[in-house]
Amino acid sequence: MYPFGNYYMVFFQKYFLIQMRYWIIGAATVASIWPDIATYADEQIISLLKQHFTTIDQGPTYLGQSIYEDNNQRVFQLEIGSSKERINEHLLYSFEALARISSYASTPYKLFVLIIHIDKYDIPIIARSKFTCCKAFYVDGTMTEKKWRDECLLMKVL
Repeated sequence: MYPFGNYYMVFFQKYFLIQMRYWIIGAATVASIWPDIATYADEQIISLLKQHFTTIDQGPTYLGQSIYEDNNQRVFQLEIGSSKERINEHLLYSFEALARISSYASTPYKLFVLIIHIDKYDIPIIARSKFTCCKAFYVDGTMTEKKWRDECLLMKVL
């Protein structure tokens, strides 16, 4: 039946098994290099954010948060306490924390609202930025701080 008898069949089986080993090893390698990205529910994101803010000595004070929908956009609102001298530093730190931790949200946020309560002042500062802009600046590094401030950051006082 085969031109070289059983020798051809045995050679083909060995070749096939060797090839299968390479395919299995290759698939295992790709699976280990490309792990699943974990996603978290809102409660877990909030918990991670609280832990993140408590680990920094000179960071802003975590006051609270809320998640809501506005014009069919999921909004993550964060409230922090800051001193007058460190507003800029705390603003940058807070938006970075929001961008990095929110990248793992199972249901993505479209907008970040940061309310900064300043020591000895009654009126807070409100800053807004879209998630895509924050991600481009803080996570991907495809946007400069100046461009982020000019095109994405909106600040106002109540």
